[in-house]
Amino acid sequence: MAAAKRSQKIDGLEKKLSELEDIMEQLDDSDEIEETAILSRTGYLSQQEVKSDILKVTQSLRKAKGESNGNEENADASGADKYPLVSVPDEMLTPEQLKEKKKQILLKTTTEGRIRAKQRRAEEAALREKQEDERRT
Repeated sequence: MAAAKRSQKIDGLEKKLSELEDIMEQLDDSDEIEETAILSRTGYLSQQEVKSDILKVTQSLRKAKGESNGNEENADASGADKYPLVSVPDEMLTPEQLKEKKKQILLKTTTEGRIRAKQRRAEEAALREKQEDERRT
């Protein structure tokens, strides 16, 4: 039963990935007007959003298949993809892009803070466990 469910999930993810890759191909082969029409038809706001979904579905598919992936490396690489405006100078951005950049900076710092807190908690838990082991012996 579980194997059938897992197989069904993998099939669904593969189908979704195929659809997203088709959308990306259409976007790559189109001009701006066609691109806007494709994005509105598919429910995406930008090509970057489609790329992000492809990455998420690919990672989910790998996880479902039980394949290991370089999660550490992907996290660093996708950080630049998630926050593209952070590295762009303010002078080169429109007022709307500046607002988006502020949002991206906030999201980036919040995400990095959560990661640091998680690492700190893991280190503290390991230290507590080590101290408990020393007390027992």
